[in-house]
Amino acid sequence: MGNVKKSNFSADFSDAKNDLIAELKLSHTMGGVSKLRLEQAKQQEEEEHRKFKRFLSTFTAENYLDRAPEIDAETGEEIPQERRERLAKKAADKDKRDAIRYVEEFDESDSSRKAILVNLVPGGTRSRWR
Repeated sequence: MGNVKKSNFSADFSDAKNDLIAELKLSHTMGGVSKLRLEQAKQQEEEEHRKFKRFLSTFTAENYLDRAPEIDAETGEEIPQERRERLAKKAADKDKRDAIRYVEEFDESDSSRKAILVNLVPGGTRSRWR
């Protein structure tokens, strides 16, 4: 057992060393470590922005229409398609606004944002007409 732990440690150390060497080589071509860090941060921010835009694009009336009620709960009559579409659009818009507001409140860390995004997808725990 002692050899296994030692070999895992040496493999981890070797991986970390190789990663550091690769990062230093890359920083040399970029013009320095600070420029590399700046570029990496910029790329990460752009990726988060793309993911968030893709997330917000899920809040459409089409995604909510199948969950909109077909029969009025009070009268028992069928709800016209146009009315169902308006209800779905209204619900999608409201959930989109809620999602944006919710993410803005918890924008301090990436982990909280990821947890929020998972919980707010259409049909998720906070969505209407499950």
